[in-house]
Amino acid sequence: MLQKMSGYGICTMVAGLVGGCGAIATLACTQVPPSVPPSQSAPESTPESTPESASASAATLGETSLPGISERELSLGGIFPGDDEATVIGKLGQPNNIAEDFGDRTFEYTDFTVVFYAGRVLEVVSANSSYCTPSGICPTMAFERARARYGTPTVTEREDGQYMEYYPPEPGTCWLKIAVDDDHNIDVMTVECQL
Repeated sequence: MLQKMSGYGICTMVAGLVGGCGAIATLACTQVPPSVPPSQSAPESTPESTPESASASAATLGETSLPGISERELSLGGIFPGDDEATVIGKLGQPNNIAEDFGDRTFEYTDFTVVFYAGRVLEVVSANSSYCTPSGICPTMAFERARARYGTPTVTEREDGQYMEYYPPEPGTCWLKIAVDDDHNIDVMTVECQL
C-alpha cells in the first residue's frame, strides 16, 4: 500500500523514519511563511512555496496566502498527532498490516495510514472518503469544499508534487496537506508533523 501511494509522499516520509537516504529532510520540514528570513527557514532541501510557482500552478485553485486552520482540524478519522498505538487501535481496530523498522511502526488500513515515531502518531494519511477531518472534509470531495471551510491554501511545490496546505495560526509542528487531482477533487489528505 505504501508503494502504491508513494506519489503522495507516504514512502518518502516512511523512508525518513527508517533512516532512508536523505528523506528525513522531507519529514522534518515545514513551509516557512514568506515573512521569515531565509536564514531562519528549514533545511536547504525543504520545498518552499514561491509566489511565482504557486500562482502559476494554482491559477484554477486560487491565489496563495497563509491561512490559519484550527489545531482541532489536524485530525483524520479521529486520529490526532500524538495519539498512542492503543488509542489508534481503540478507534480504528486492528490494522490490515503493520510495518516496523528501527522500532517505529506504520499501521496500514484500507487507503488510510498512521505513522508512529517513538510510539506516538506523527503522520496520518487518508485516501479513503471514510476518514475525514472533524469538519467533514474528505478525500474524493471537490477541493472547493475544503477552501470554503478553511480558506485559501498555501500552494506548495514539494519534491513529490503540489499540495494545498493549511497551517495553524500559532506556530506549530503539524499542518494539513491536501493533494488535488486534475478534476480539482481531493485525492489524498495528510496531517503531517515535523520532528
